[in-house]
Amino acid sequence: MKGKVLNSKETVAKIFKLIDVCKRCVRAFDTAAQFAANTEVLDLITRISQTVAGYQVELQSEVRRIEAEDLQIAMANAAQSNLDGPDPKVRRDLEAVLDEYRSVLRTHLPPHARAMVRRQCRAIDSFYKQWSRLGQPA
Repeated sequence: MKGKVLNSKETVAKIFKLIDVCKRCVRAFDTAAQFAANTEVLDLITRISQTVAGYQVELQSEVRRIEAEDLQIAMANAAQSNLDGPDPKVRRDLEAVLDEYRSVLRTHLPPHARAMVRRQCRAIDSFYKQWSRLGQPA
């Protein structure tokens, strides 16, 4: 990936995957701590777990910073455009969110997660339809 610049959405997605891996690592080391053979091993496991947990916080902060930067750019772009009607970019953004929800719904999910994602997808779909109607002649 040398020389390739990621866009912010790809960057955030990669960081979220890293956060997830860190969470699993912390859980694994917390479990391993219960079975440590001696205090030296327990100390090392504890330091690793605490360090990785701290990295999670740093990664989450970085995601918030990237997203805030994106929001500032979007606000500056919106301020430059005169929104007399629905902005096609907003519609595309809603389409992208809907597409991602639908993609998730095509995967295997636990029942509770499926119900939650389905409910959220219906709400986003309703917003999308409302936004689309704004651009229709009366």
